[in-house]
Amino acid sequence: MEEEEIVACGKLIDTSVIIEGKDVAKLYNQGYYGELVSDEKLILNPVEALILLERNKIKVIDNGGNEYSFNDLMKYLEKVDKEIWIKYIVYRDLRSRGYIVRQGPGEVAEYRLYERGAKVGKDVAKYLVGIVEEGKPFSLTELDKITKAARSMGKELILAIVDRQGDITYYKVSRLEL
Repeated sequence: MEEEEIVACGKLIDTSVIIEGKDVAKLYNQGYYGELVSDEKLILNPVEALILLERNKIKVIDNGGNEYSFNDLMKYLEKVDKEIWIKYIVYRDLRSRGYIVRQGPGEVAEYRLYERGAKVGKDVAKYLVGIVEEGKPFSLTELDKITKAARSMGKELILAIVDRQGDITYYKVSRLEL
C-alpha cells in the first residue's frame, strides 16, 4: 500500500503544532483540522496533530529541527496530559465515523461534535462529547453538572465510555426532571 503524501510540516510549540505555508487552507478544508488563524497559518491541538501525523498528512519538528514520530509525539504529550491517549482514541474513532470534531468547552466536555456533512463556521455543533474511562471514579454530581451545562448551551450530551482494552461505547445522556 502506498503511503499518503505529506502535505505540510508543523513546528511543535509547547503542546500545539503550528503549520505555516500555502498548504494550510488545503489541510484545513480536508476535514476542518485545527484553528485557521490566516490563509497561511494553522494551529493544531495535540489530538489533531497526532491524527494527522499518524495519517502521514504532516510531519512535526521542534525548534531544534528534530523530527517526531507518532510515538515520540505521544510520549512528549503524555508528560503534559496524562489522559492524551484516551482523548486521542475517542477523537480518532469519531473522525473515522465521518464526524467533524472540535475542541470542547473545557471542563464541561472534551469535544464538540458536528453532524455529518456540517460546515464549520456555518453550522453549529449539535453534541458535546464527554469522556469517561472505565475504572476511574465519575460521580453523579459530575454527570449532573455536565448535563446541565450541555443543556444550557443547547447541545445534546454524549458520553464516550472507554474500557480497559480501548473499546469505546457511546451513550446519549439527557436530563430527566420529575
